[in-house]
Amino acid sequence: TVLLAHFLLNDERLNWSKIVGIVIAFAGASALFLTGETGLADLTQADWRGYAWLGLAILSVAAAGIYGRTYLQDADNFDVATINMLVSAAVITGIVLATGGYDLSRVRLSGILVLLYSAIVGGFFAFLLNFFILKRFGATAQSESTYVTPVIATTLGAILLGEIITPVMILGMALIITGLILLNRSPKKAVA
Repeated sequence: TVLLAHFLLNDERLNWSKIVGIVIAFAGASALFLTGETGLADLTQADWRGYAWLGLAILSVAAAGIYGRTYLQDADNFDVATINMLVSAAVITGIVLATGGYDLSRVRLSGILVLLYSAIVGGFFAFLLNFFILKRFGATAQSESTYVTPVIATTLGAILLGEIITPVMILGMALIITGLILLNRSPKKAVA
């Protein structure tokens, strides 16, 4: 997102702090990717296809952020969030059907209720907040909000599910957070 914003948005240019931040954050993400760290005791190596889907999703979100910042500044947050939900549902449904389909044979009412809650609170309200951040703070800040989810998921996974947080995961997250801090630093203005 930072690189796309530099070339496609006038108000989000790269500076040395952002470049160093990108390199450090990328090093952290690479540490996690190259070692295949998952935190799951039963899984020794992550599947590369998951990382490929994640990479495609990241590029899609980056492009959507640039598009939204460029063309949707005056759009209604509710309208944009609704379109996001409908398009996301259509894309995910297409992917699932193309890669194996749904097995609904063991779905209970509690599962449907959890899905509805997740769609409304974790999906729709997240899209509303995401678009608000995009309009108010820019594409780079909007993309950085997605780093909150893995930190919370990792912490709750360790506490509630007994997942393992390894030293490589801690190092990777520390590098990513350090990179984000550098990305958000404002360049110092020269004192006259």
